[in-house]
Amino acid sequence: MIYGIGETVFDIVFDHSQRPVSGCPGGSVFNSMISIGRSGKHGAFIGEVGDDQIGELTRQFLRSNGIDDSCVVTNRGNKSHLSIAFLDEEAKAHYTFYKDYQAQMLDFATPRFAEGDFFLFGSYFVLNARLRARTAQTIEAAKRGRATLLYDINFRASHASEAETVRETIRGNMRIADIVKASNEDIHNAFGTEDWREVYHKEIGRCCEYFICTEGSKGATLIWSGGELHVAAQKLTPVNTIGAGDSFNAGLVCGLEEGGFVPKEMAADKERAAEQIAAAMENGVRFASEVCLSSDNYIASPQERAQSIKD
Repeated sequence: MIYGIGETVFDIVFDHSQRPVSGCPGGSVFNSMISIGRSGKHGAFIGEVGDDQIGELTRQFLRSNGIDDSCVVTNRGNKSHLSIAFLDEEAKAHYTFYKDYQAQMLDFATPRFAEGDFFLFGSYFVLNARLRARTAQTIEAAKRGRATLLYDINFRASHASEAETVRETIRGNMRIADIVKASNEDIHNAFGTEDWREVYHKEIGRCCEYFICTEGSKGATLIWSGGELHVAAQKLTPVNTIGAGDSFNAGLVCGLEEGGFVPKEMAADKERAAEQIAAAMENGVRFASEVCLSSDNYIASPQERAQSIKD
């Protein structure tokens, strides 16, 4: 099973002429889980939704895409969160969020994780002090269950002023993870420098052996104590970059699962582990490229693929 924990928001997207062009359920890990479900993998999302029509729509959307929602709770008496994304002329998104963190409860049942499972976590959701006790409990349960843990730092500019306050929590997340991933922008926002290699040697590498940095059109690089492996990005003109990083995570996890990646074997053969991760990154780039060429936050559903072939 592939598990993911995170927030849910309803994304409203405006194009570069400031016209609203789409609206759909979202959230960073949520987007990843939809792509995972659409790829045919068994997945479950852990989180909560608002007590409104958007909340019910979100749960239905999970189920319709093959994702188990039994660990999703409805926050009674509280509304769903909103994300407003404005696309610039390069299709890069600039966000404004409407959230009430104080109203979140996270009263869900912790799954029974097992060896062979994968667990995806990240973003500000697992840094929020009010939610930290509950999210940390779930992360630790996944580790005890011997699941493979992927931590996406995913630290946005809107929280950059809090970087020093949450940095120790970021370190704690990195220490428990088997693989850490971040974009070059995340590194700048969280650590105040664009030199992600320096951050790996000074910070990340002391917590977690394997780090993946994504750099948009430059592709993605895996760095570990034994060296680096680079995966090039596909050349394309993006329609929408929302969900690209989330879809990379989905493709990465699916690739690791298909490759039979086992964390306990990493210490014995780091070179082989790095090669397995790099191979899975190829799948991540493929997922991200597909999303960049669509208006959705996730890869196409089987029905959409079938219709596309028919057309």
